[in-house]
Amino acid sequence: MTNLTALLVSELETNPARFKVRGGYERLLKALRDPTNSAESVCRALRVHTDYTGDILWTICELEHVEAFVRDASEHISDADPGTAAYAVEIVLRGAHDDNTLQKIVDCLISREDYAVVEHAVRTLSGEGLARIEQVFLATGWPWVSQTLEEIHHHPFELETIQALIEEDRADRRFLGVVLATLASEEDERGIELLENSTQQWIREHGEWAREVFGK
Repeated sequence: MTNLTALLVSELETNPARFKVRGGYERLLKALRDPTNSAESVCRALRVHTDYTGDILWTICELEHVEAFVRDASEHISDADPGTAAYAVEIVLRGAHDDNTLQKIVDCLISREDYAVVEHAVRTLSGEGLARIEQVFLATGWPWVSQTLEEIHHHPFELETIQALIEEDRADRRFLGVVLATLASEEDERGIELLENSTQQWIREHGEWAREVFGK
């Protein structure tokens, strides 16, 4: 039986521009949602960096389950193109479960100077919920993480703890604080205020987004 995804990837590689204007990515998404089609050809396409790598990653992000693409997407989390990196980061944050991969993604994010990618990661991770946030950060093995998350676990959305994290000079603590404040913003406007009052411009801008989305 012919694999539709393989045919579509071949069409993409032959003429990327024509593939895009003819609705190729929509067709690819539909094919990937069909469990009878193998995703291997898409994974292979990700192993070579191209001008359309970001478009492939975006298509994968539209899937409900992205675990099959984590290994190959993780090779693009440090991409110079913010869009490509952001979509790769989303796939890893949603689909990775081994500690090494999760440690790698957090290390990448706290050292990245392109805050558009970091903010996309914050939105992704907060959207996955507290249990997933705990899984991702505990994978780092940093001693302070388990203590902080234990406090949050027993006192959900303890805003004083979250505020202290956001005001930290250390990027790792600040990143966790922004994720937790974003999660809190869904239920408590004070979470939005913590973001809006940050000394960091990107966090304040993220707070504007949170108010637009979650504000009452």
